Amino acid sequence: MASLMLPVRNVFYFALCCVIFASVSLCSSPVSSSPQNPVIVGGTVSLEGKYLETSRMIKLGYEMWAANVNERGGLLGREIRLVFYDDKSSPDLVRTYYRKLIEEDGAELILSPYGTPLTLAASEITEEAGRVMIACASAAPKPWERGHRFLF
Repeated sequence: MASLMLPVRNVFYFALCCVIFASVSLCSSPVSSSPQNPVIVGGTVSLEGKYLETSRMIKLGYEMWAANVNERGGLLGREIRLVFYDDKSSPDLVRTYYRKLIEEDGAELILSPYGTPLTLAASEITEEAGRVMIACASAAPKPWERGHRFLF
């Protein structure tokens, strides 16, 4: 029974993070005036390496969330477009891809990778850029102890 409860609890926490993420990010980040432009939501997932299994589940959850919101008319009337990169469970790749998401892809909403070491690496970049990042998949206290203003 306990093994069935864990996934349900994780889905609840994920959904709660998505709601908080959308609310905080849209209030603190400029949004394009054109309702035709999609909202770029980005992050990294580990499609290789030690975080593979959990990252796949998180990616599926993000995709389900985006599909659900898009079916209901989008976020503030704008379609959500997900952009993910495979970080291969590497903090160095995380830093590279979060810079790319912000500087090249124009991601307005930033999702954390799975795992504390990768979240620490991603939060360095988002904090430097002044972008809100919701860390839905980091349970260790270390990311929160650094005093970052844009990490939720």
